[in-house]
Amino acid sequence: MSVLWITDEAAREQLGRLCGQATEVITADTAQSTEAFSWFRSARSSIAPHQAHCIARTEDGT
Repeated sequence: MSVLWITDEAAREQLGRLCGQATEVITADTAQSTEAFSWFRSARSSIAPHQAHCIARTEDGT
């Protein structure tokens, strides 16, 4: 994993615009928004049935 710090003001503004545009496109697509929302879990009781499907891996693949 790595972290990229965007320190250039113009680059940050461009990234902000791109994120905003992407959000608008995603939310305008009803089918995509509905599918994405299906992954949202707001309570532990709704997480538990899906935990077996989640696998965390480290960089070395373990």
